[in-house]
Parts: sequence; C-alpha cells; structure tokens
Amino acid sequence: MRAIQDAPFIPIAAVAQASESRQGWSFNRGLDSFGYNYPMRAVVAGAYLGGNGEKEAVYPLRYTDSQNQPLDGANDYTVKFSGEPPNNAFWSLTIYDATTKMLIENSISRYKFGSDTKGIKKNADGSFTVTVSPNKPADGGNWLPSPKGGFYAILRIYQPKEEVLSGAWKLPEFERVNK
Repeated sequence: MRAIQDAPFIPIAAVAQASESRQGWSFNRGLDSFGYNYPMRAVVAGAYLGGNGEKEAVYPLRYTDSQNQPLDGANDYTVKFSGEPPNNAFWSLTIYDATTKMLIENSISRYKFGSDTKGIKKNADGSFTVTVSPNKPADGGNWLPSPKGGFYAILRIYQPKEEVLSGAWKLPEFERVNK
C-alpha cells in the first residue's frame, strides 16, 4: 500500500535532481541521456509526452525576480537580454498566470516575445530589454503583458547552442522596476 502512495513522488524527485538553478531560473538537464534512470524515463514518457531533450530544446522556468521575490503583476519588470539566446532554430519568452497556469489575456493578443516577434527594438550591440507589465510602457517598446497577479515565465530555446547548454550564455534577470 505504501508503494502505491509513494510511487507518484519518485518521478518528481527525478526531475528535481535533474534541475539546476542558473541565475534564478530552474534549468532541467538529462532528458537526452537518462540511461537507466527509470524515474526520469517515466517523466519523459508521461508528463513530457516523449518530449524534447536538451539538445533539441531547453525550457528554463522563472518564478522569482532578481531579489528572489515572487513574480507579480503588481510590479513592472525589465528583462535584459545580452542578445538573442544562442540557438539554431528559434526562442521565446512566455508568461503564464500562476493560478490558472494559462496564458494571459491582453489587449494586444501577445502571449510570447521571441525570435518571430516583429519589430524587436535592439541596441547597437544586439542587446535588448523586454518590459513585463500589465501596463504598456511609455516608450511603447518591447512589451510582454503580464496579469495583475502572480505569474511565472518559461524561456524556450530550440536547438540551443553549446553556450546555452554549458551555462556560458547568461540567462536574463527579471529586474523589478521601482514605481
């Protein structure tokens, strides 16, 4: 009886062990090379539906800002990218409502910000900043609308280059903007 009760927690522990923290993001590894790690195999076959390993795609998750406070639409944030994430395919930054786990309805129907976003405003060195806020920024720049309450972010990078996998490329921070 105890085995039946404990069994669902074994794959969860496998994912937790495969996760590392990088600049405040939860970054999972090992989905390409789980070998005899049967709990991880169960996760890949189940929740990931046989999903992509890190050579095909990575999905860092972010729940807190740079001060380790939960992301919340009561605040505005800037997410500063040193450049587009190194990849051989495409990338996107998507935020989700923390309660419903769903995309955020918004006035401009923008649910992600990424390599296919038209008109990304970049600096001369290729860096750029995305404003994450429930309110459109005054400069009308790179805006990803957030909900009024709690949310989390996923940075998807498809066919990531080695500097992403090794950690040499630094993930962007969520910096809270003082109002």
